[in-house]
Amino acid sequence: MREFNRVKASFVTKSLVVFLIGVSSACVDLEERNTQEAILAFEEWSTVSNSLDSESCHAYGLIKHPETTCQEMLEHASRISSNERALISSRTLECFESVCGEFVELEIEGKDQQNRTVKEIVVLKKDNNAYKVYWYRSNSLLGAIEDRSNSRSREQDSKYQKKQDELDSAYAYLTNKIPQIYQFPPCLDVRITSSNLAGKLIARDQVTLADFDSRAEKCEGELCIGLVGKKIAGVCMGKNHER
Repeated sequence: MREFNRVKASFVTKSLVVFLIGVSSACVDLEERNTQEAILAFEEWSTVSNSLDSESCHAYGLIKHPETTCQEMLEHASRISSNERALISSRTLECFESVCGEFVELEIEGKDQQNRTVKEIVVLKKDNNAYKVYWYRSNSLLGAIEDRSNSRSREQDSKYQKKQDELDSAYAYLTNKIPQIYQFPPCLDVRITSSNLAGKLIARDQVTLADFDSRAEKCEGELCIGLVGKKIAGVCMGKNHER
């Protein structure tokens, strides 16, 4: 696809000018026509007047890429000045990330409301003779997605550390009460399931060395001490040991 002239005209006007220069009036190449349809669909979708409606995006694209929403993609696209957009490249795709069909990918460069250069990449999918935005990313949207991912990672780390602290506290209580129970290590990074649970859950003040010796004899591997809620668990780290 030919580059667009960088003139102060609308994104669609620039697209159509290049399109008309590149093809004869008698014959329009199918790939060129599909690209132009995709450009027009994206221009209509990305205008500020477009309502933040999830139906304006391709439903299957939202299912396959749940890290953002149609509303969020529209919100970030609306930050770009329409008359500052310039098409850098385009290509038709038979498949996009394991999904096949009629796709067009557009790479666009533009300016946001603070006159900063922004790169956009949009993938549109054609169904029922109409293109819809299947996947959209811009500098600002990628930043928002990354911030969310980092926040979730920190939250998961915090939850893991809280569980680890609770296990450490319970294990310290047991070993202070019954020093010989040291022979059974704490269950570090062990996922406790019904298949690796040795015996029933018990309150920490009901734990005895004899009980855990008996549980250990029934394990194919090593027995460790875990925590489920506030209860103590004996866990077999043998064939059913899951991390």
